[in-house]
Amino acid sequence: MVKTGKIQSISYTLDELRPIRSSVDQCRSYLVRFIEQYKSIDLLNLETRLLSRCVYKNWNARRAELGIQASRRTVRLLEQFLLKREQNLEQILIEFKSDEIKMSLPSRGTINQLLTNLEESSLLLTKIKRLSKTTVDRIRLECSRGNYVHYNILIMSLCSRIHFLVVALEKTHGDFCFNVKNLIKIFKKKTKE
Repeated sequence: MVKTGKIQSISYTLDELRPIRSSVDQCRSYLVRFIEQYKSIDLLNLETRLLSRCVYKNWNARRAELGIQASRRTVRLLEQFLLKREQNLEQILIEFKSDEIKMSLPSRGTINQLLTNLEESSLLLTKIKRLSKTTVDRIRLECSRGNYVHYNILIMSLCSRIHFLVVALEKTHGDFCFNVKNLIKIFKKKTKE
């Protein structure tokens, strides 16, 4: 088994690879799609700057201000989550290497460790989703009470976008774990002596 944080690569001959080739390609495509999903959330940097500017303009609306602060916290948590996961996924993707006579793939232990890490981090993702939903609810309440209605609707739309990005990420996260679990047996456990 692979130790936490260590990525082990194992060589396959073309004969070994032939019967599992379609499954390997499928697994690699899941990794690529998962990484693309993470990278698509770089737009949060822009939203963070917008929220940072807006918090000073609406100082009379206390509830909106609390909502905005919660949204900024959501973004910080999400960025930490994305950075750690993206680096790990890309390192594993690099292990799908091939040449004319053989191919290297991550070991089964490496893939199992990735799935374990993702399942553990799903708790943080659920927390981020809950926090982002609470933020939207706070802003929506302020939209019905405050004097800065149009302004609050703008902020609510930004917070809603963050929430729906988190919801989409959670779904991709779950789908990836489910799909890769079904393919785990194609990977070797260890290098043959």
